[in-house]
Amino acid sequence: MVRAKLTLKTSLKTIQWGKQMRKLGLLSVDIWVSVAACALALGCEKGGDQGVRIGSEVQQEELPRVEVKLPPSPSFKKQHAPEVYPDQSLSVYGLRKNMEDHLDKAVKVKAYVIEVYECPPCPKGTECKPCDQPHFWIADTPNESRDKALMVTDYLTDPKMKKKIELEAGQQYVFSGRFAKSSGTGFSSSEGLLVYAEHSPVGEAAPQ
Repeated sequence: MVRAKLTLKTSLKTIQWGKQMRKLGLLSVDIWVSVAACALALGCEKGGDQGVRIGSEVQQEELPRVEVKLPPSPSFKKQHAPEVYPDQSLSVYGLRKNMEDHLDKAVKVKAYVIEVYECPPCPKGTECKPCDQPHFWIADTPNESRDKALMVTDYLTDPKMKKKIELEAGQQYVFSGRFAKSSGTGFSSSEGLLVYAEHSPVGEAAPQ
């Protein structure tokens, strides 16, 4: 502000000097007008940056800063089960991610049964396609699609109880078996399948 006032005072003195030179005949009208215009322009320009105008003073008020808080960016990273659970059983994700480490070896997999194969009914007097060997699908979540699930084969009878195994869709189990790309009953999968050995529902003692 002080600097702007000094600049204006200097500009006015320049104009007065020009008037005196004009009276003495040392400045032409054109030159005097140019000097006055330059002095006024200089004073206005210098004072403009400081919020000062000729004949009045303008104080600039700084507005408070507005802080804009945006919501966090959504994560597009696909969620999946842990590779290994605390009880050392594998998830379907972990089994397939490290396929070469587990292929043709005995494994334990904790997963949900999402679908159990049932042979379609065959009306009497109709020639029907033979039923597939018993099998079912398991996944890390109970609502996973079948094309992303792991097939479990060769489970027709419990080797200990000699009866058909009852499994409930939507129930989580720990399955023991051999991880392979084909089974003795004719199933195969490039993503691997589990040849059944035994199982226990989660919450009960896992098979040893």
